[in-house]
Amino acid sequence: MQMRRTRTRMMTKWRQSCWETKKISIRTSILEEKATACNMLCCYADELKEGFFPWIEEVAQIMVPLLKFYFHEEVRKAAVNTLPELLLAAKLAVEKGCGKDISWLKQLLDFILGSPVDKESGSGFLEALRKEPEVEITGYMLQSLQEILLAVGELLEAHQLAAIVEELRQALAKSEERRQELKERTKSEDFDEEELELLMNETEQEESVYDGVADCLGAMLKKYHTDALPFVDQLMPLVLPTLASDRSAEDRRIAICIFDDMVEYAHANGACLKYLEVFMPHLLAGCIDENADVRQCAAYGLGVAAQHLGGSVQPVCQDALQRLIRVVQHQESRSKENEMATDNAISAIGKICEFQGGSMDISQALQVWLGALPIRSDLAEALIAHEQLVRMVESQNRALLGNNNESLPRIIGVFGELVAAGEDLLSLELKQRCVAILKQIQSSMPDSINQIVAALPPESQSALKTAIA
Repeated sequence: MQMRRTRTRMMTKWRQSCWETKKISIRTSILEEKATACNMLCCYADELKEGFFPWIEEVAQIMVPLLKFYFHEEVRKAAVNTLPELLLAAKLAVEKGCGKDISWLKQLLDFILGSPVDKESGSGFLEALRKEPEVEITGYMLQSLQEILLAVGELLEAHQLAAIVEELRQALAKSEERRQELKERTKSEDFDEEELELLMNETEQEESVYDGVADCLGAMLKKYHTDALPFVDQLMPLVLPTLASDRSAEDRRIAICIFDDMVEYAHANGACLKYLEVFMPHLLAGCIDENADVRQCAAYGLGVAAQHLGGSVQPVCQDALQRLIRVVQHQESRSKENEMATDNAISAIGKICEFQGGSMDISQALQVWLGALPIRSDLAEALIAHEQLVRMVESQNRALLGNNNESLPRIIGVFGELVAAGEDLLSLELKQRCVAILKQIQSSMPDSINQIVAALPPESQSALKTAIA
């Protein structure tokens, strides 16, 4: 049977917009195709990495002007997402001998960022960030800026860093202004449930801006360590007010995360101690906060502070331990909502005991810590805590092992769970150390270890018997 051929006519979409003093009509279907094409280029750069080298410069020339393509948000988003991928691809290409050197990568970075000197005529990422009219896209841009800092931050010059920090400061200041306007809207006589829903959505967008600024500061601290602190200092007048109890849990979480990054990456010579007195009360209160995300970052902060800040945190360690133990022993500690916060509390207990335990009784805290292992949700903290456990057993830590090695059954039980779980919870090197300890125990106390293993769950029994065979 002969099929009748038909022609399908595509419906063309038009949208009217006002631009300065003119009213213009835009064929949106074409813009959607443009956005799709840009997203495809982003995907190619992401997937091909250094293999995208032949097209990096050409695509950069296309994408940078599109940062200010105000006719279509999705086009701008695609351009924003593509630029970090281009820089990472370019860096990998240079490292693998593409024929270009580091000066080419630096020129590409400078072109993408634009001139920080002439703010009016600049045409790069920083100028686009300053002029971006949509809060949501500002959030995307800040996340991309963080990726740029992490990828090629070592190539930035002092004046470029200063320009970046100024853009971060302006983004945060403008966000605070908009938040005040949101508060004023709640006082309107017309404020209703529909308006409340809109306001909540806009508040979330403002929080994403703050989160993006914090991520950029974290990237700078990770790259430059104490050298980044003078830049971070410039934003502290805007950050510190967000610790107040009347701010949202998300705001408080972000502020605490900024301090966590300072402690982790800029602790050398006590450089970040000037903020300890301000932040420590919020870490102590935050680790038992009702909000799980606040608890998580506060517990993490207590752990890294104990690890890196020496005697400066000794006066609060006993209080911190008691609070963290409350978190770990709470009846809902292992619920899906709370498990990441609980894992960070477990890890923090271990760090406080190891790095601050010399002047206080940590036997109870260590037993709580041991009883809560292994960590299963926060895999980064899992590797840290499980390596700590192995290290303490290797050194025959008496506070951990207990009188007459009474903690040995629990330690072997944890080792069994770790060996059975595989590489998610411990590295290959750490597994080998676990096995060496188990073989040593088997050699010196064969009857005891056999009894202990026999009391474990079948999966752990099988894993241990295979490991020490």
